[in-house]
Amino acid sequence: MQINIEGKERVFKKGAQKCWLLLIMSVASFAILLLLNLYIGNEVVQYLLGDGWSFLGGLFIAMSFVVTIPLLIFSFSSIRKVRNNSKNKYIFPVILGVVGILIGIVLQNATELCIYIIAYSILLLVSCFTCKYRQ
Repeated sequence: MQINIEGKERVFKKGAQKCWLLLIMSVASFAILLLLNLYIGNEVVQYLLGDGWSFLGGLFIAMSFVVTIPLLIFSFSSIRKVRNNSKNKYIFPVILGVVGILIGIVLQNATELCIYIIAYSILLLVSCFTCKYRQ
């Protein structure tokens, strides 16, 4: 963090001040993925403590950590890249936005969830494009 002359801390470096929407969306992505990992962990523990065949259900649910934990790590690194105004700060948000739109299209039966996922993904892509064209 840089410290201003008046003693106030700046959240952004000088070149990244115009990417505030991308920073907010990156932090929101991190928070959503963190909550998703906590929910999956809770479900795994409940299934593993169950009886009989529910143990296998817990193992199948635990396999989703193969995807969600690396996404959580990449979203945290995305926050750092946006704050430091890195040249490749758009890679993870664009990938997450495109994959989110594709997942939203696949989830056509869950109408509300589909709409939320597609809207969030489009907002994530819009924040990338507005940040890119403001600089």
